[in-house]
Amino acid sequence: MSGQIRQDAAGFSNRSGSSPISSGFGSEQHRLEIGAMFAMDVPHERNQQRQPVERDNDKIPVNNFLLLKHIKEDPDVEGGVLLVGTFKQTVCCSQATENHDDDGNFYFPYRINEENANESNGRVTLRDGDNNGAVYETSFNVLAPLEIDTVLDYFPFRIDKATITIELGTKTNKKTKTKLHPELHLNMQAKPSNIRIQSPDEGISTHEIKSKMDRSTNYDFVTPFPKIRYYVKNKSCSKFSVTFYLVDSGFSKFVTTIVPLILVFFMNLINCLFNEDMDSHDYLGNAATFALTVVFLLGRVVTKTRMENGINTNSLYILLIFISLMLCSIPARLHQKLRYRTYTCDWKKENLDIQKCFVNPVPAQVGTCIFLFSFLIPFGHFMLYFKKKREIRNGSPPKEFFDQTTSIIRYKCSKPNAAERYKECFKPAASLIEEGNQIKGYVVEEKEAKIRYIRYMPLSEYIPSLEKKY
Repeated sequence: MSGQIRQDAAGFSNRSGSSPISSGFGSEQHRLEIGAMFAMDVPHERNQQRQPVERDNDKIPVNNFLLLKHIKEDPDVEGGVLLVGTFKQTVCCSQATENHDDDGNFYFPYRINEENANESNGRVTLRDGDNNGAVYETSFNVLAPLEIDTVLDYFPFRIDKATITIELGTKTNKKTKTKLHPELHLNMQAKPSNIRIQSPDEGISTHEIKSKMDRSTNYDFVTPFPKIRYYVKNKSCSKFSVTFYLVDSGFSKFVTTIVPLILVFFMNLINCLFNEDMDSHDYLGNAATFALTVVFLLGRVVTKTRMENGINTNSLYILLIFISLMLCSIPARLHQKLRYRTYTCDWKKENLDIQKCFVNPVPAQVGTCIFLFSFLIPFGHFMLYFKKKREIRNGSPPKEFFDQTTSIIRYKCSKPNAAERYKECFKPAASLIEEGNQIKGYVVEEKEAKIRYIRYMPLSEYIPSLEKKY
């Protein structure tokens, strides 16, 4: 009947002759307005909450080649060193055409040691660039400080590690305002195509490479071949580090500190031998001279560190020397002076034999023995220093990983089919984790829950014939 009101199962009314109802609960717009549930005939997908989708398209493949030239002193930082080198960033990105700079270059910004690196601070300066519309190559000059941390500090020997951490920052798409994240890619066919040491002008031996790399007067290389580590977080990699091990020359400290201390010990020994026959004033004058000399020399034993080390063998060495000097400074006739200080001069002249019974050189002799015993500490330090240097050399990557005389596949974007060749030449660094440990000369480490490390295989484990190819 026209105009008749019909009541539906949910208690909502609708006049006959109106538009058909697709569901027993009313139209979709009506249901959304009143908060009613969907009917059973509505597709199930519409009743599910939309899940976030990982945007892999925003991960841009980037290969960052690093050429290591040399290190030198940092004139602005006491004890600091600078790395001189070259970056070459190769980016394969279809979105680069609308996001390049005014000069037609497209590259990701750098962060070195957790700080921005650009032309304003002089750490990274743009040199030149090239592209073919799909692949962009950009070169940079690098002059960046290394972070110094002490690995071994046993007087007179000290080993420091100098690390540079390089991270690629993000860019923003100018059109869509989305973030473009760099995904570090490696040349799996030749490691020198990722990080390489500039060859010397003459020869390619380790000694000549060390001479070429070392432009510092304060440090020497334990080995010129650095430890390389890539950081993988959430299956993505945009950060890596390069670590050198440097020696604060122990031989120079030996000549300027240990040899003079040996001389002081020898002179102090002679002084103690004549302790019983010398006048106390003369003996104390000699002992004071030796003590002042040692105070001047021992200033080289304690070195500056970022963290307080507390009591160690260096502190023990200083303590033993000062205890020995205090004992050696006691005249043999000190007890005689204290025992008969109230007697008259006439009595002292008449009882010389009794006074001689109270001459006591034992404290000075004990001090001399302690002084001699203290030299065992630098000798033990030498043994530990030699052992640590051997461990560092064996733990560093082999020379073949940085030698440009080996077969290197050089990628150039100017050649045809640049994008296709890019995919063949470079692979994501994070893909090494899926390949497993010790693949292609890499070792995978897992030290934290969300971060995994990929490092170059050490020399002690490297066997060229067993290295797998990609």
